Amino acid sequence: MRVRTYDPFRQFDRLLNTPATTRPTVPLDVVRSEDKVTLYFDVPGVDADSIDLTVEKRELVLRAERPAITLEDAEFVRRERRHGAIERRLVLAENLDAEELRAEYLNGVLVVTIPVIAEAKPRKIEIS
Repeated sequence: MRVRTYDPFRQFDRLLNTPATTRPTVPLDVVRSEDKVTLYFDVPGVDADSIDLTVEKRELVLRAERPAITLEDAEFVRRERRHGAIERRLVLAENLDAEELRAEYLNGVLVVTIPVIAEAKPRKIEIS
């Protein structure tokens, strides 16, 4: 007789192996310093004109389109590179100044710089 044991992580593992969305997500790095936060989004193969970056109610939304390669005289043996619509959403912390957000696109990386509001910056207090 086979005994089935309860595995509390089985459902969790199933969630990890199932994509949460049909759109591929955009990998990023977040770098924080005293006066700014810099986001580095990997978007190789994306034309800068197809990138749509918006901020609404403290939510930063990146949308872009990566075109598929089409071949007339050949067929794909294996296709791993993602194409189509891509999207990434982030909620910005309240100590970031979304009005002063700057973005530039360099070699397949979208660099977004968001300054920290002056009131939130650390300051040295003189003791008398």
